[in-house]
Amino acid sequence: MLILLFCLISLSLVGAAAWFLAPAAPLRDLVVAVERKRAGLAAKTILVQGHTIAYLEGGPTTDAAPILLVHGSSGEKDNWTRIARFLTPRHRVIAIDLPGFGDSARWPGHDIGLQGQVAALAAIVDALGLRKLHLGGNSMGARVIALYAAAHPDRVRSLWLPGPSGILSAMPSDLLRHLQAGGDNPLFIRSMTDYPVYLSWLMMHPPSIPAPVGRALAERALGKADFHRSVFDAFARETASLELSVSGMTVPTRIVWGEHDRIWHVSGAALLADHLTRASLLLLPCGHLPMIEMPEAVATDYLAFLSSLSTS
Repeated sequence: MLILLFCLISLSLVGAAAWFLAPAAPLRDLVVAVERKRAGLAAKTILVQGHTIAYLEGGPTTDAAPILLVHGSSGEKDNWTRIARFLTPRHRVIAIDLPGFGDSARWPGHDIGLQGQVAALAAIVDALGLRKLHLGGNSMGARVIALYAAAHPDRVRSLWLPGPSGILSAMPSDLLRHLQAGGDNPLFIRSMTDYPVYLSWLMMHPPSIPAPVGRALAERALGKADFHRSVFDAFARETASLELSVSGMTVPTRIVWGEHDRIWHVSGAALLADHLTRASLLLLPCGHLPMIEMPEAVATDYLAFLSSLSTS
């Protein structure tokens, strides 16, 4: 989840005065462009079933099994930019926007629920011509890629699951208790002033965001909020628990979970690992977005996991 917090770039990139006086949207676009460049990623599009899918790609083109990354229910492809800069020196990385998310077009009549998103991922993988791949996904994206891997174990070399959703036997999270008490879902903002609260739900230590960038990020989140909420609600109606849906799967899997995740309770980590034949687990002192909150530590662990596959 979350449009990536590019505000961590030094103010010297654009100059302090320009940073605070520049219009919000162009400044956000500038910062996004700089962060993508630092990560070695280029923005691209591809037609899938006649509709535009946006994605970022970087790393060695000779990598026969690239890493394909899928965002959560209020996220987009740039959620992976901070961590991608540690991955692209050694691996080809592709971060996609699912239909209707980020810069990808909505597909008329597309099923926005779990099975529809799995089908969309399958179509995107085929359109990109990927016969073998490593899959990574956060939250909703983790649930989608896990089901894709269960259906196509011959094509998926590994799964990387930071903070997956859908483990229905886990203890109730702060978010679920909040919703059960009648609270509004804080992941989908209703006004510009909701944005700081949104960040506090997603991360243990949200970074400080300069005002213009914060406005641009809030505007973008607000513009997508109704669609994101509809996808979240569609997934919430799913009755099949992820750990049971993939039970016994032999695809090598690395589960990463923030010990302070308020969105999905950390108890789900061991429950999921127990149902998988080749799963291992990393717990970190962070919230729901370890790849944003602790990118270097998560990347180091993930690269070690990938290296272990090549030697096993």
